[in-house]
This record gives sequence, C-alpha cells and structure tokens, in this order.
Amino acid sequence: FFLKLLWVSGLCSVAISYSWLTEFDTTVKSAFSLQETLQSKVVADVTPKKFRIVESAKKAALDHFVKAKRAQHSLEHDGYFYIRVQDEELLSRKLHEVSDPYSPTYAQYLTGDEIAEMAFDENSHYHVETYLQRQGFTVHPYKEGSGIIHVSAPVNLWETALNTEFFEYQPREEATKDVRVVRAESYSLPDELMHHVSFVLNIVSFPLPSEISRALIPKRTKAAPAPAAVDLTAKKFVKGYVTPALINQVYDVRNNTGSRFASQGVYETIDQTYSPSDLTVFQRFFGLPTEKVAKVIGGHANNNACLKDHGNDCVEANLDVQYLMAVGQHIPTMYYYWSGEDFMLAWLNAVVSMAKPPQIFSISYGADENYITTSYATSFNQVAMRLGLMGVTLVASSGDDGAVSTSARSSPLHCGYAPSFPASSPYVVAVGGTMGPEDGKPEVACQGDTG
Repeated sequence: FFLKLLWVSGLCSVAISYSWLTEFDTTVKSAFSLQETLQSKVVADVTPKKFRIVESAKKAALDHFVKAKRAQHSLEHDGYFYIRVQDEELLSRKLHEVSDPYSPTYAQYLTGDEIAEMAFDENSHYHVETYLQRQGFTVHPYKEGSGIIHVSAPVNLWETALNTEFFEYQPREEATKDVRVVRAESYSLPDELMHHVSFVLNIVSFPLPSEISRALIPKRTKAAPAPAAVDLTAKKFVKGYVTPALINQVYDVRNNTGSRFASQGVYETIDQTYSPSDLTVFQRFFGLPTEKVAKVIGGHANNNACLKDHGNDCVEANLDVQYLMAVGQHIPTMYYYWSGEDFMLAWLNAVVSMAKPPQIFSISYGADENYITTSYATSFNQVAMRLGLMGVTLVASSGDDGAVSTSARSSPLHCGYAPSFPASSPYVVAVGGTMGPEDGKPEVACQGDTG
C-alpha cells in the first residue's frame, strides 16, 4: 500500500509538473507572439507610406501670387476631401435619359438623396473619415450625402498627411497689403486613400485675385446717361439700348408669362448688390408686372447699392435680376449671393444640398479655364450632373471677351484661346453676347472694342 501510494504520488507530481510546464510554455509563446505583434506594429508605424501625386497648382494661378514664406506649422487650415464618385458614366447616362424628350424616363427627376446613394459609397466616406480622425484631423459636420468631408488641422499635420509643404502667398497686385493665402504647390495622397478620394479642396486651388474678379464686372467710369427722347407712353424700344421688348422681338419670345409653380434664380458674388427699389423702377418704366424677388440668400440686397462708385457695386446684380424677371414673369425668383472664398464649386455644392433648388440658375461669372485645376473642373461637372438629375439647368455667360478672355484687355500680346469656366463645362448651357439689333442693325457677336 505504501509503495502504491508513493507510485500514485509520483504520478501526481509528474502530472502537476507537466501541467505547469505546459502552461509556462504557452505563456512564453504568447509573450513572444505579443512581442512580434508589437514589433510589427512599430515597423508598420515607422515605415513610410506610399504616396501618389494627385495634382499641382495651375501656373496661371501661381502667376497672380507671390510666395512669401513657409506657413506656420501651428496655423489652423481648413480643407475638403471630395469622395470619389462610384460610377461617373452612370450619372451621365441617367442625366441624358431624364433630359431626352424621346426617353421613357424623360423629366422623371430624382431626389438629392437618391442621387447621393447612387453616386457615393458610404464605406468610402467612413474609411476616409476614420483615417483622418486617426491622423488627428478635426472632422466638422457637413451635409449628409454630399460626398464631402470638411476637416481642419494645423499646417504641420496637413504637410505630413499630404506629403507637401504649405506657404503663405500674397496676391501680386496687393503685395503691400496684409493679404495672405495659405496653399501648397502640389500634394499627394497615401495609397489607402487614392481609391476613395477624388481630390482635396483648399490645397492647390487658389482664390480669384481681385484683378481677375474686377475684370469679370463691366466697369463704369461715369454714371450711365439717362435715355434721351424716350416715348414715355410706349417705353418699349429705346435706340441704343437692349430693352425687354427688343429681346422678345429678336428671339421671338411670344409670351413672358411663366408659372408660379416654376422657379428661377441668379448667382451673384464679388461684392455685387441688387437694389429692390431699382427693380421696381425698371418694371414700371417698361410696363412690366411689379414683382419682388421671392427669396434672398446671402444678403447684398440694398436700395442704396447704386448710389456710389457710379453704380459699379450694383451693375451686374441689377442687370441679372431685372432682365431675368422681365423675360420670365410671375416666376418665383431667388437671389443667391455667395461670399465664400471659393467662387463656384463650394456654392454649387450648397445648391445641390437644397431640398428644392431653382429649376434654372443664371450665372454671369467665370474664370479663365487655364486657372482651374482638373480635379476642380471634374468635381464641378459631377455636381452639375447631380443637379441636372434633380431637374436644374445651369446657364452661364461665356464672358465679355470671347475666346481670348479678360487678359487680352491689357495687351494684344495676351490674345489666345482661353475659354471661360464654367461656361466651358459640358453640363452647363453657355450663352454668348451679341450686338446690333439695339441700333437697328443685324445681330453679330459682341465686339467690345466697337462699343
């Protein structure tokens, strides 16, 4: 019995020792596994990311700015990541189907939410937003379904994330003023974002300098003379002037009465302001229905707008509002003033986010196409397609200077092919200026040098 007990005790001891050794071995293996995992993470964290260049600033834009100095690393900078559209061809095809009178889905427009669901992958949005938050970016609320992620971060974080350098730039004509624009000349994205992000706004796209902005608005050097010898009983045709009646006659517009269930709007910017009282005077003078603008967004509606600087502060805004409402009467009209730094794309994104945007938007502004980055133009076109699917038509002026653009005003040496954007977009109706009928002559393309 004693020997058996010793034998059993020995077996127990061996079993206990073997069990302890097994647990020890497992613990050691786990420790080594954890160490390898941590080492792999450290190696992954210190391994440089693979970056691909997305785009560079346009030379035409850089020529209008002077590079001052490196931007301060602690300076907070805002940017907008544009999520890549899943299938641009699908958007284009759908747009043509709802626009073609012979299509079975003609005029069967979609809602903004339906279009967003078709255009963007929610997983891409989540992937990019999560990545940016991990990198230390602050994500700001933005319209859901817009395909845009608005973030801010110190410059040093931007430089690391986009593999670039930021500088402070001054508009060349305002180099003596304390005007600063923080931009980079190029930027890249890591491979893990390339398939999710189309581009990042506010990095290489420069704002329009004031010298270009001013060229977009016809400048008066003196107050416009009042029409002489006007027949106050007719008030339809005034020699030398384009009147609502002349427009109807030249373009065979037989009825100006629109529907109160329709809608139209004008886009204004660059400190232009329309005068409600001038609108009333204009309508009464030409015997038109006296109507008010139905909705004003962004302000810049003031009865005193035309009282200084020979009326230059209201010349474009008044022209747009008065003649749109003269040709399209009894149609609720929206006046949309945009004060943002980005002159066109950011505004268009605000419009596509509206529940019911105007069915027609008139745009009398533009910039030389060679000033616009490729990704900016591409994103504009994609938003324009989305608006088209909602039943919105964009009409834009092709400019007052023909194909040579505003740069030719200063010297004939600057003549060249420089179409105006957004009129050059394939998803915008471009409208050029003509002259002749106001003087009883045949209609020809506008020639500014002959008046």
